[in-house]
Amino acid sequence: MKRITRKSKPLLSRKCFAPNERQLAPKPYVYRDPNYGFRLTIPGWWRKYTVIERSTSAGDADYGVFFIFKYKGKTYGDVFSLLVFRMSLKRWIDDGYDESPFIRLAARNGLIYAYTTPEELPEEFLDKTGNDYDYVKYAVPIRLMSRMVNDDAPKIAKSFKLGPATARRRR
Repeated sequence: MKRITRKSKPLLSRKCFAPNERQLAPKPYVYRDPNYGFRLTIPGWWRKYTVIERSTSAGDADYGVFFIFKYKGKTYGDVFSLLVFRMSLKRWIDDGYDESPFIRLAARNGLIYAYTTPEELPEEFLDKTGNDYDYVKYAVPIRLMSRMVNDDAPKIAKSFKLGPATARRRR
């Protein structure tokens, strides 16, 4: 009997799984911002667990897009926020923003694009004592939020693309 030899390596599966690991995740979608012309690639499974809000009053920023975590009809804190600051890169650095929780993505035409993620879980996930999180009662939402913030948010940030330089904020 003749020996079987492979001529090429077997292809690895490119399947991406949803949070429960049993079903395939929906395809990623592209979020295109209507005001500032940037785009982000968002994991498809986020559609079920996020609400997108835009705001022109976002603290120090002129504009913000917030991906708010939702679970079983209730919204909690944001899992990814993209903010647009109207300032020069020099001012950004001089004011210490590079050492802040804001992670700079791009600077163009007097605008700084940055993102941030939460540093802690929402207060709603605390146990009755208020000293620790209730990892039993909130196991699933804690796992989902942790994956969104720790695994997906950096990938979303890397997908950030600015539109053509002519795309300006509508007044």
